[in-house]
Amino acid sequence: VGEDEKQEAGGEKGEAFKSTEESREIVSWFHMMNKRLAQLENDASVSEEQRAEKRRELMVEISSRGGLETYQQASMYGASTSNNAGFNAGLWVTQYLGSLWRKEKTESSSCWCSAVAQTCVLRVLDVGAIDNQYAHHLDARSQPNLDLTLIDIEPQHPSVRRADFFDFAHEHITTTTSPAETNNTHKRKNDAQPYDVIVLSLVLNFVGDPRDRGRMLAFCSHPRLL
Repeated sequence: VGEDEKQEAGGEKGEAFKSTEESREIVSWFHMMNKRLAQLENDASVSEEQRAEKRRELMVEISSRGGLETYQQASMYGASTSNNAGFNAGLWVTQYLGSLWRKEKTESSSCWCSAVAQTCVLRVLDVGAIDNQYAHHLDARSQPNLDLTLIDIEPQHPSVRRADFFDFAHEHITTTTSPAETNNTHKRKNDAQPYDVIVLSLVLNFVGDPRDRGRMLAFCSHPRLL
């Protein structure tokens, strides 16, 4: 696909989309196609030749609508429109964590963020971030402060790290000490720390194979990752 065709398919922040409904339809369609691909790979009733041919047909269909780039542009468009704030993960996360932090400070409750209430810093991993949706919702006065790690398989912003979640999670888990291990005198040096928050906005729906969705949730519940 040439550069002109790419620009027409997506444009800046999905400018080719005329409405939130249109961008949502694109996102839902790509989720459905990923599920069809996953079902095909696990279908024992077809031969390898049939599987390869059907896979080719599905990939041609996906490419005809712009592929992953169009999906990402549709996601970014939905996050950028004022009438679709619930779709903006960065806005929702900052507002929700802010409300939890304020509750902790004013009510002296025992909510899950009490351990970081004193430092006001939360480590956040956003999977499938695409671009940095937090940039417009955070400033020096924001509480709690968010120490952000943003990853995506095809990042659209320099602050987003190119990484596959499963590879990232496996690497992080093997170099991290969980809270239960912090008093272990044999703890490895220079260990990474678990995250306080993991964001999977639209990510579970994007993963076509239910078993991989289960693997993703299992990783997210690992004490060395969260």
